Amino acid sequence: MRTNSNSSARKLPPVLIIVSFLLLVIFIGIYWLLLANKVNRDRETGDTAKAVAQVQKSIHVPLFINPEKIRHQSRFNFTFDPPEVLKKYRESENLDQVTAGTRSDFKKTLRLMKWTRDQWEPGLPDPYPPINALRILAEIRSGWTGGFCAQYNYVFVQGLQSLSIPARYITVLGHEVTEVWIKEFEKWLCFDPLHNAYYTDEKEVLLSVFDIYRRVKNNRPVRLVGDKLPADIQSHLKKFLRFSVWIKNNHVSSPVNFSDLEYYKVHFFENNENYWLSNPPGLWTSSLNDLYFPIRAYPANTLE
Repeated sequence: MRTNSNSSARKLPPVLIIVSFLLLVIFIGIYWLLLANKVNRDRETGDTAKAVAQVQKSIHVPLFINPEKIRHQSRFNFTFDPPEVLKKYRESENLDQVTAGTRSDFKKTLRLMKWTRDQWEPGLPDPYPPINALRILAEIRSGWTGGFCAQYNYVFVQGLQSLSIPARYITVLGHEVTEVWIKEFEKWLCFDPLHNAYYTDEKEVLLSVFDIYRRVKNNRPVRLVGDKLPADIQSHLKKFLRFSVWIKNNHVSSPVNFSDLEYYKVHFFENNENYWLSNPPGLWTSSLNDLYFPIRAYPANTLE
């Protein structure tokens, strides 16, 4: 009888250990579940700082580098058509002659914008032509279709790219404009080929699309300089309260369908805007570093 009793005593501790371990796992699981629910409640009520502190209250993370010395890069891969792909367009339309006599990229851009606007009067692009300047010009000139702001943009941007001037497409509310990297200013600037116009502040400082967005949002003046200006300039400027930058600007070397274009647009939203919560776009950012970067060489598929 003593032997049996000792045998039972030896079997009992492993059972207790297993039960104790399971109880401990359950207790820890309940604790973290309650903590996660509390963090989520803090987030839902807008108390983000409290939610973060709940998780990281014992962690101190110093600044490793002076923020002013950091050179951020875009998180998106921007692509552009190289000049050799657009050589036929450049030569057949005599674009070197259009921009002859100046070494300034800004002046070349103005001349090419005026040339673009002079090619046809605005009309309905039906059927819609492909995003190819040569095809657009041929089909509009033949009377097969028409063209409005988007077609002016495509012809303008591809003309600039053929001259090794970086240019990209920008969508605002109900309108299309262009941003061009002007090397003498080391800045992206906004041009509007439909209206043969560019944008400045009250001191004639040239503006990017973001500059226009910020000034319109803060009720600060924006001037349009051009000869085909819209009838209602204030209504026109309000279109810049929403804008998207195209990351794909190589539609000759790598064509896509019109229905694919939204896939390649990055929508900009300020940090305090909640629009994207109810209407989430495909790509979006609140960081200017993603959209505004210097270009040191062209073709510009490798960015700083």
